Amino acid sequence: MGQKERGGGVTAGLGNDTNYGVRTLVSDKKALYVGTANPMNLHPDGGWELLQLKKD
Repeated sequence: MGQKERGGGVTAGLGNDTNYGVRTLVSDKKALYVGTANPMNLHPDGGWELLQLKKD
């Protein structure tokens, strides 16, 4: 899984180069949850992802 850093420290695809968009954002008091769009369902790194982002 390659990571391409862009300006401001943002990583292309949120760490997965096969992601091409964000479809859902939901938050609670502890984290932000991001649902990604990904057309590569049969690829080992493919398919949609649900990511939990927490502040350090």
